[in-house]
Amino acid sequence: MGSRISFYNFNVDYVSGKQHYDGELFFKENKQGGMPVTFMNMDAKAGTKLSVEEIFRLNIKLTDKRILRPWMYTFCKQKSFNDELCSEAERKMVKGWWSLCYEKFDNTLTEWLAKLQNKEISDPDKLNFNVGNKCLSDFWRGTIRELIEAIAYIHDCGLFHGSLKVSGNYVVVGEQVKLCNIGGRLKSLRVHDQHSRKIQDFKDLRDTLKKLLTMGHSKWPERDSFLKCFDDLAKLYGYGKYVEKLKKHPFLLTPSERVKHIVGIYYDDKFFRGE
Repeated sequence: MGSRISFYNFNVDYVSGKQHYDGELFFKENKQGGMPVTFMNMDAKAGTKLSVEEIFRLNIKLTDKRILRPWMYTFCKQKSFNDELCSEAERKMVKGWWSLCYEKFDNTLTEWLAKLQNKEISDPDKLNFNVGNKCLSDFWRGTIRELIEAIAYIHDCGLFHGSLKVSGNYVVVGEQVKLCNIGGRLKSLRVHDQHSRKIQDFKDLRDTLKKLLTMGHSKWPERDSFLKCFDDLAKLYGYGKYVEKLKKHPFLLTPSERVKHIVGIYYDDKFFRGE
């Protein structure tokens, strides 16, 4: 894939302190102009000991819609700056840093939420997690379920993420929250450790969701039950059943789906009691 790229460019905004930068890729086959992409400063990323090349090789294997697509990796270096006016970011550019080029995104999840709160992005419904009757909003219900599926897909491909506690590994592309920077191969671990590592990915997702879902909602029993089940279900079920139980938790169901779920439990109970 890299052989098709003629050249690239991007602009570093030193003042903002951001660790990702808008850029373009130019392909030999495309004479119409560059394709918008985002260059991520991997030297600023925490949570993995892998090289940028290794992270790229892992990520390029995945094609799920909730996983950010990588295009290339490169070493970025600026020749020189005026030493007297040089900022810390500029000094790092002189030293050089590794970058992963991904499909274009505008914000990390943290940046996106901050812009929603500050009304820089006009979409207040995205901050409205609880939409009545203690139900999760349609956007977040679908997003959380698909993130669970994306993590299971990563595992099915023989990989694990390893750093889903790091908010910078969640980015927003249009209306979707996506994962990036996959961090390891399961086969590099012992069999027991493989299972533990997969479960830990889901618990790391839980920790990120906890920060989101507790914003402005101190009392929400349905939410608390869902967050608690990431630990409880791991003690009761094997991996496959664990994932299915997470996806089908009542917190991720619509009101009508909840009614069907409760009715199903009611009739199962009558059956087992012989009524």
